[in-house]
Amino acid sequence: MKAPNLPHGALYAVKVAWRSLIDAQYRLDEHGLECPSLADVQAETGAIAAVWQGRRPPDEGEDLPAYFTEGMKEWRRRNGRSY
Repeated sequence: MKAPNLPHGALYAVKVAWRSLIDAQYRLDEHGLECPSLADVQAETGAIAAVWQGRRPPDEGEDLPAYFTEGMKEWRRRNGRSY
């Protein structure tokens, strides 16, 4: 994934916003409160920062080769593990 050309300071501003949103989530959590909208905004902000840095967003799973997936299933079957 290629990072876009960004204006000076744009990535820094997104990272500051992301950290502020995390701080707000922790402060709410300390008082037993929850805001699903805040969690969504924080997750999207983190994804934007990842993409802008040329990385895959955290919510996108990595594509594993088929042989790896089959090997995991076989291991679980042999060892009596369930899903």
